[in-house]
Amino acid sequence: MTRVEIGKQEGEMADEARQQWDHWEQQALHAGVGAELAALGRQVMRDHAQHGRGLEDPEQPFLGARGEYVLQLALQAPVTAYLEFNAALIWGEASGRDGDVEAFRMLVERLGSDDQAEAALAQEGAAVEALKREHGLA
Repeated sequence: MTRVEIGKQEGEMADEARQQWDHWEQQALHAGVGAELAALGRQVMRDHAQHGRGLEDPEQPFLGARGEYVLQLALQAPVTAYLEFNAALIWGEASGRDGDVEAFRMLVERLGSDDQAEAALAQEGAAVEALKREHGLA
């Protein structure tokens, strides 16, 4: 295979990945996910793929073939999705920051207090666990 053919093949793979995250965002918007959360989910998928982990990385089970899970998570547990998406993005930055802690801080800022963030996550807990079981993640 020549360098030109390899470059073309890599470009086609990049286009296919871009279509996956763009398609997921459009599907999420159509299903009723808020624009901000849909864009955040798209960014997670994009960053995940562009950092060479591919969309099927088992360390991120809410991506790739599990796109339906992440869509349902965004619909049924948007606070949890916001937290998970931000944590994934922070970890993806390889900044040395603790993604879970930093994302929770962002959630607290968004909701106003630790208590409100904890209550919102607890309220969504049963829905999240049911989704995980349904999608083989529990």
